[in-house]
Amino acid sequence: MKHYAVLVVGKDTADKLEQFCQEPPGDCGRGEVVFDEEVKFQNGNRMAIQVIASEEPNDEECWTQGVVYDELGNELGCTDVGESFLGKYHVFVPGQQVTIPTADEYVTNVQTPTKEASV
Repeated sequence: MKHYAVLVVGKDTADKLEQFCQEPPGDCGRGEVVFDEEVKFQNGNRMAIQVIASEEPNDEECWTQGVVYDELGNELGCTDVGESFLGKYHVFVPGQQVTIPTADEYVTNVQTPTKEASV
């Protein structure tokens, strides 16, 4: 089953985070979480969208990820490391049923208010 959400982020914040993903931010701590905001899906699970500084913030850009958690806070899956803040984050979570294994797909579209809010 597919689950969709939209995370709208202010243009100034989005521009700053995109810049951090393109150029070393320098003024961040090693491995610091620069941005972390969650969206909730209709089934109660949620996805954290994160921008994280590298271990060498003076030399390397930040990276992004989306992490899906269940209602109790258990991690269910995450995206590969990303190089851009805006856009879609996809996470596939294997099904828990033994007889009919299914996977859930979680998609969060991160965008600014000036773009049409769509999944």
